Amino acid sequence: MHKTILQLTCPPRFRKKCPVTWNTLTELDDSDDRWCTTCKKQVHRTDNPAKLKELADNGKCVAVLYGENMLLGHIDNRYTPPKKAKLVPTPPSI
Repeated sequence: MHKTILQLTCPPRFRKKCPVTWNTLTELDDSDDRWCTTCKKQVHRTDNPAKLKELADNGKCVAVLYGENMLLGHIDNRYTPPKKAKLVPTPPSI
């Protein structure tokens, strides 16, 4: 499990934003990803900007930290990794 998370300094543009919250998703063994029982899909979490871009390009559902909020959904495939993103300790509530 990652001890850090990528925190964006500007919100990503979502093609489809998910109303479900990170804490309600089912944890997966040996992974930072979780399972959404609503849409029956894996929600990916990464602390790597290039991986986030790859996930967006492939239409995967992702979780990103913006401010104090974990945002979930499908990021627009025109997404460009932010120049101002930082790795922060994963908050205990996430």
